Amino acid sequence: MLKNQLQLALQKIAAGDASALETVYHLTYKKVYALSICILKNRQDAADAMQETYKKILLNNRCNNYVNPEGWIVTIAKNCCFDMLRKYKKNVPYEDCENLLSTESKTEEKEECSEIIETAYKVLKEEERLILFMYTMGDMKHRDIATALKKPYATIRWKYAQAIKKLQRKLNNGSEKDEKE
Repeated sequence: MLKNQLQLALQKIAAGDASALETVYHLTYKKVYALSICILKNRQDAADAMQETYKKILLNNRCNNYVNPEGWIVTIAKNCCFDMLRKYKKNVPYEDCENLLSTESKTEEKEECSEIIETAYKVLKEEERLILFMYTMGDMKHRDIATALKKPYATIRWKYAQAIKKLQRKLNNGSEKDEKE
């Protein structure tokens, strides 16, 4: 259903209906933001990357039947983020993990999630964090992540499993050393 709605909205954009971008945005913004915040580690830069992503979608005047329209959009977002990193040569540590969480969450849940996110930034390598956050916060499937990152499906599943194991070990006993890149 999502794929069909997204495909139809992209076809409308290609036909010149800019108002269809609102539909595309509402169907994809959570995944695009999760990916952007994971790569850029900064809310403002993530918002800029999102804006650039949707601008590129709007300016794309081709009408293709995308096999995976959501994967195509996530790939555009990923490329926008990496372009920003190259342009500004930024590698700033993530400054505010709690803002990734819903303001409707209970305080205990926020604290627990913040601890997990902070631990992920300390323990996991960049690619492991990216895969973990795309899967959990971005609600993406492993196949979609593999397509977006241009990696084999099995590799993505394996790296996700390894990231989960590292986090569990660190959160359960805290004895694992930080393995940051």
